[in-house]
Amino acid sequence: MIIRKASQTDIPDISRIYARSWKAAYRGMVPQPYLDRLPDGYWVEAFTGWFSEGLYEALLICDGQIPVGCAAFGPSRDEKCPGPQWAEIQSLYLLPEYIGRGYGKALFGAVLSALETAGFEAAYLWVLRENERARRFYAAAGFSGNGDLYTVEIEGKLLTDDRFIRRLRDIT
Repeated sequence: MIIRKASQTDIPDISRIYARSWKAAYRGMVPQPYLDRLPDGYWVEAFTGWFSEGLYEALLICDGQIPVGCAAFGPSRDEKCPGPQWAEIQSLYLLPEYIGRGYGKALFGAVLSALETAGFEAAYLWVLRENERARRFYAAAGFSGNGDLYTVEIEGKLLTDDRFIRRLRDIT
C-alpha cells in the first residue's frame, strides 16, 4: 500500500477509479441507467481543470504501483465555511474490490494529516444521505452532520447530501 500525491498524468486513472466506484457504491441510490452510461473518462476534464487551477490536490493510494483509490481536497469553496481555516474534502473513492481492506482508512488518514499540516482548523465533506456505509465510515473518523443540505437531480431523482464536519485541531 503506497500513498502518493497525484499529478496530471494520473488523471485517467483517477477518472476510472471514480467511475468504477460510483457504479458500485451508488447502486440502488443513483438511477441505474445513469450509472450504466457513466464512462471511465467522465472526470478527466474536471480534474484537468481542478489541477490546472490549483483548486484541489489529490492523493492516490496504490496496490504496488497500481492506483486503486483517490481522494481530492483543498480550501473551502463554500461561504458557510469560509476563510483559510476550513478545508473541503471533495471526494474519496476506491475501486470496489479494495473496499473493506483498510485502503480507505489509510487514504483518509493521509488526507486529514495533509490538511492539518497545511494549517486547516476544520474540514467538511458532503455525503449522500442514502449512503449508510459512507456515513458510518466518516462518523468513525470523527465527522458528524451539521444540518446543511445540498440537493441535485439526476435523471429525475432528487438526491440529498448532508454536510459532515470535523475539527482538525483546536483553535487557539
